[in-house]
Amino acid sequence: AHALNTMSLTVERMLGEQTSLAERLHVKAYVDGVTGLANGRDFRERLDHLLDAPEEFSNGALLFVHLDPLQEFNDTHGHSAGNSLLQRVAQRLAEICQICAASMLARMNGAEFAILVPDMEANEAKELGSRVVTALEGISLPGEMPLGVYVGIALCRPNEGVSALLTKADSALHA
Repeated sequence: AHALNTMSLTVERMLGEQTSLAERLHVKAYVDGVTGLANGRDFRERLDHLLDAPEEFSNGALLFVHLDPLQEFNDTHGHSAGNSLLQRVAQRLAEICQICAASMLARMNGAEFAILVPDMEANEAKELGSRVVTALEGISLPGEMPLGVYVGIALCRPNEGVSALLTKADSALHA
């Protein structure tokens, strides 16, 4: 009986360790390590799921948010200061997204964030984009360096693929 109890405890500990490892790997794969937001991979996968389920998501708006000049800021003030800036940006974006039901927020890469809001029309998306710019431009940077904030908006329509939608938002960002 003692050997069985020992074996049972060992198996239980091993399963606990495996579960913990799986959770850490999931976080590493789907959560941005700097901001704690979803990362680009997670955002694309969830967007793909939503676009494949028109009964859940028939229309909405995708906003790409780009910060400039993040690279120059990192070069001047160091990556630690750049990470702190990204964390402040993520916090402000998360606060803005709280008012948008079922919105998704992610850091796509370096200086780009994405916000997806279901059931949002063009005029509401432009208003949200303006709120984002105002909120982020209000972040003070050392040395009087201005934070440039650019927003590209793409409206989501039924039967639109992930690549097409992301390309549309990126094109709007750079227009």
